[in-house]
Amino acid sequence: MNKIIFKTLLLVGLGTSLLALDACKKAEDPNLLRSTKRGGCTDIDSPMYDTELDYDDQSCLYAYTKAYTISYYNRNNGADWDDYWCITSQYKPADLILRVKPIGDTDWMFESSVNEDQDYNDSTRWGATAAIKLLNQNYTFELIDEDGAGNWTCDTGSDLIYTGIFNPIENAKDGVVTIKRKVGQDSIQLLIYYDLKQEL
Repeated sequence: MNKIIFKTLLLVGLGTSLLALDACKKAEDPNLLRSTKRGGCTDIDSPMYDTELDYDDQSCLYAYTKAYTISYYNRNNGADWDDYWCITSQYKPADLILRVKPIGDTDWMFESSVNEDQDYNDSTRWGATAAIKLLNQNYTFELIDEDGAGNWTCDTGSDLIYTGIFNPIENAKDGVVTIKRKVGQDSIQLLIYYDLKQEL
């Protein structure tokens, strides 16, 4: 065989092998693979969680509590929850306390101060005492009418207006966790406002 032809074939074969090897390396390159796949947040504790992503790109932000609002709550058969009704037959709005915690915890993660004389269709707001990260799990809340020491014979002390269970991440959208519940003929709505932040 002509030496020139042989060298040419050898060079062509070597070049083809190098091209094939380079293509193989590119196929294994994670950066190249990511260019064809969808990245985002794959942490179920984040409101940004997306089940259809291919990989986590470290972009997750988390919901940290900012404020709590009771938008409305149910009245107690038209008499509301306060002992003032049973003494004077006059309506008096409730003195509201809100408590929130993850189910299974012994301590409340949030326990509000008393907001006095809050009508059932008033919007009652409390600022968060701490920025607490909300998780993708069940929480419970209680709305209480604080009656004080119970100075009257018909006063049974503080009254539980409502207690309920919710998952904040499942109900989180645009900076607000919205929990709506039907109570007999009336309804209650709890809003938990949050800031999206990187994990603290």
